[in-house]
Amino acid sequence: MNTKNVEETRTAFVGIDDGHSDVKVVLEDGCVFKFPTRIAHGGFVADFPGMETATTVYAVVDDANRETLYTTHQFLQDTECIDIRFDGYPKSDMNLVVVQNALVNAGFSDKEVIIATGLPVQNHYTADGHINTELVADKVKNLQRQVKPSGQAMAKIVKSYVTTEAIATFIDAIMTMDGKKSELYDRLTREIVAVLDIGGKTTDFAVLYEGGKIVDKKRLGSLTLGILELKDEISNYLRQHYKLSSIGIRHVESLLNTGKFRYGGKEYDLSQELSSMKEKFVRRIFDSLDRKLGDLGDVDAILCTGGGAALLREQLLSKYEGQAVIVDEPEFSNARGMLKTAKFIMKGV
Repeated sequence: MNTKNVEETRTAFVGIDDGHSDVKVVLEDGCVFKFPTRIAHGGFVADFPGMETATTVYAVVDDANRETLYTTHQFLQDTECIDIRFDGYPKSDMNLVVVQNALVNAGFSDKEVIIATGLPVQNHYTADGHINTELVADKVKNLQRQVKPSGQAMAKIVKSYVTTEAIATFIDAIMTMDGKKSELYDRLTREIVAVLDIGGKTTDFAVLYEGGKIVDKKRLGSLTLGILELKDEISNYLRQHYKLSSIGIRHVESLLNTGKFRYGGKEYDLSQELSSMKEKFVRRIFDSLDRKLGDLGDVDAILCTGGGAALLREQLLSKYEGQAVIVDEPEFSNARGMLKTAKFIMKGV
């Protein structure tokens, strides 16, 4: 795995979209990293003599100084992985490990960083529309806990912010990487804007007025429906059709991106089957959004972001013709917005 050489003399700002499907990292120079959110109990990796070993095994240290081992890397099989789609995930050992794994493998071992991570809309806000300050504080505290990466030192998080997924993508869209107004700034701050963030576990949505100064509480929330549902369907299809006991995420990702499945030295064209699964998934998302958001005719622009926006680009542009706005690399939009929030809005204080 490539490791970024990080400047030694200053504290770096890092945006980390710690999603349920992948952890996306954006650095100040625009460099991006992506690490699959695959984690298992125990140490699954042995050293290879004479070779530098990738950092994949982590020991989380509790208050009694007891250590619990976890392994995280893309080659873990489905049957080995912990299902992290549970409410307590933002303050869990697993979240701590995947965030530190992203930082260490992005080059921040033993270096000071100021980070911003995120929470889905349904977790970041309470039912009455207020920030869930208790969960935000718990997540910040969790990321300060001690964890020992194998062979390296943990990254030193000196300041941690927690942003709202989807809202962070709006910040990304209106601000450049050097904190100035983007080309989309005038359009998105003068009009009524809806944000759709199709992520791994959830699809977050929000309707914003006056450049994000007003958030419509009635049209703010999350669907418990994301790209992981589609990946699960693909995984189940491959296991059943090819009689496999387990399948790795790289096979699922390959099929999702190319329409082809390679296994046992053979390649199978499953583009028609993939198209059918995607169409079924798209209908579920659009039907659910229609029920939650109702008529979006009053909305001038619909900002579509997240990994789902990249995957379903054509369907989104067709569904919201004349309204849909999709930024470059929408998969990294949350992480970019988190970086910009920490550096230019909160300014590290």
